[in-house]
Amino acid sequence: MKNERRKNLKAAILPPVLMPLLYIVFRAYKSYYQRYVLFCEIRTFTGIYCPGCGGTHCITALSKGDILSALHYNAALCLGIVIFLLWWIENVAAVFGKKIKLIPDNRIFPYAVTGIIIAYLVLRNIIPALAPL
Repeated sequence: MKNERRKNLKAAILPPVLMPLLYIVFRAYKSYYQRYVLFCEIRTFTGIYCPGCGGTHCITALSKGDILSALHYNAALCLGIVIFLLWWIENVAAVFGKKIKLIPDNRIFPYAVTGIIIAYLVLRNIIPALAPL
């Protein structure tokens, strides 16, 4: 039980500690990105959108609070962020002795989420409305 509490405490503390560092790295990358227009090698050479295409614009839109634009840039990344936040809230609650389950604890859930993400990543190359801007 004590090991579980220690694991939950580490999981609860790590994101708030890393967020300022990630913000600094992202700001530096964004200024570099604006100066030297980087391109996606996969998109350039194959003509398909990779799983990361639109990710930088998605994070930028989320940081400005524009959820609809973020979903348009990369909905898979938005889904991943939501699942991460739910997992993090579960761990923070566990640190304070509250046992809440926001993410289903069955065997099907990870496969279902993975299937949805893969389907989205394939369909965004077929349906132009799903492609990142």
